[in-house]
Amino acid sequence: MTLSRMIVLTGLAATLASGCTSNSGSGDIAKNAADQLVLSYAVDRAADKFKVEALKGKKIFLNCTYLRTGNAEYIQLAFRNSIAMQGGVLVAKEEDADYTVEMASGAGGVEQHTRLLGAPSLNVPGTSVATPEMAVFKNVNQSAILKLLVLVHQKGKFVASVNYYANALRGEKNVLVWSFKSGEEIKQGQERIDRKTLESGAADAATTKPGKKS
Repeated sequence: MTLSRMIVLTGLAATLASGCTSNSGSGDIAKNAADQLVLSYAVDRAADKFKVEALKGKKIFLNCTYLRTGNAEYIQLAFRNSIAMQGGVLVAKEEDADYTVEMASGAGGVEQHTRLLGAPSLNVPGTSVATPEMAVFKNVNQSAILKLLVLVHQKGKFVASVNYYANALRGEKNVLVWSFKSGEEIKQGQERIDRKTLESGAADAATTKPGKKS
């Protein structure tokens, strides 16, 4: 074996043996279908946990003026569905409502943590071309983070509030050309709900540790 070939093979072996780790965040908008799926699961959990007895049989106006996030439309419809499922009657005008439900987003996005054993994709200097990724092993973990504040009031008079935080998790491993997903498609991460109602006069906090999808 020539010296030059030995150098090339040694360099290739060193590249494949080295591992690299990267973290990326999609900010306020999910970039792809997988990101959207993980984030929408966190929204579904939030809507499912929104329970206010006072809404049953009452006319409800949903105000989403302060809901400024990339998936605002999905959040709105999820909570409209939750209100209707609880027996609330949705109305189009606030003046026609018995109660107003206001929503605001504190956070909403997806973070991705990647571990790669192999050669990452690299941009070729001076061109728009990138080298292909050559992965022996690749582990990708996605975490959707969602924080919502929901206020229920009657013509400005406090009725209830729900402060919700959750994250949903999705993992995928790749060994050469084989892909392995971790158990279920999406898992429930940490979840915290702080409720306060006019009747209780105090906050009711509940925290759920990471677990399987329920």
